[in-house]
Amino acid sequence: MRRGLSRWGVALLAQAALAAGCTPAPPADATGDANSCAADATAGAPDAAPLPAGASTTQWVRLVVADRSAEADCAKTDAPGVELDAIGLYRGGVLVGVAAVGSARLVGSLTPTCPNNDFAKAAAIEGGVDATGSRGFFALNGGGVEVAFAGCSACTTHIADCDGKGAPVMLTTGDELDVYELDPWYVKYGRATAKTCVCTADAFEVRVRRAAGSDLDAKVLGTFTGTTSRIRVW
Repeated sequence: MRRGLSRWGVALLAQAALAAGCTPAPPADATGDANSCAADATAGAPDAAPLPAGASTTQWVRLVVADRSAEADCAKTDAPGVELDAIGLYRGGVLVGVAAVGSARLVGSLTPTCPNNDFAKAAAIEGGVDATGSRGFFALNGGGVEVAFAGCSACTTHIADCDGKGAPVMLTTGDELDVYELDPWYVKYGRATAKTCVCTADAFEVRVRRAAGSDLDAKVLGTFTGTTSRIRVW
C-alpha cells in the first residue's frame, strides 16, 4: 500500500466532499488532453484512449481480483475477506476507465471462507469509488471477481465520478491499475469510521485474462495488500 496523497487519496477526499454536499471544481484544462474528454466545455463520451508508446498488440479483456486474505474469526465479521470498492484503469497517467457496469462476475472458490456475508453483491465494485464502512463494496469471502472495463460516460478526471457506462476499454502493456480496498485509509479520509468498519488491509491477487471466464494464458500481475496504486500491466 502506498503512503501519501496519491491518486486514490485524492479520490477518497473527492468522494468525501461530495458526501458533505460540496461540488468539486471542474477541470481547468481547456483542450481535453489531460482528462480524456472530447471538450471540457461539453460533457460527453471520452476520447478514444490511445495505446501507450511501445505497447504490446496483445490486449487483455478481463481483470480478476482474487482473495488471498486469511479471515481469522468468521463470527466477528459480516464482510469476510477482501472488501473491494472499485478499480481504476489509467493510461499515460490519465483515467480511462473503471469496472464496467454489468460486467462483474464471481470466480474462484465455490466454498466461501465464512458462512455469512452481508456484502455478497459483486456489482458493488462497478463504477467509481463510493464505498463507506457500511455500503458500496463487495466482500470476496475467499473467492474472486472478474470485470471488464469501460470509460466514463461524462467528462471527468476523478474516479469518484466515473460511472463505467462509457465505451469498452481493453487493458494493454503499460496501463496502470488502482485497486480500492477498504483499509485504514478509508477511515483517515472520512469515508468510514472505526465504529462502522474495522477496515484492515487485506491481501489480494490481480491477474489479467485474454478471454472472459478463462485462465488460459492469463498473467498474474502480483499480490498486494490494501488499497494499492499504480499496479502495472506488463
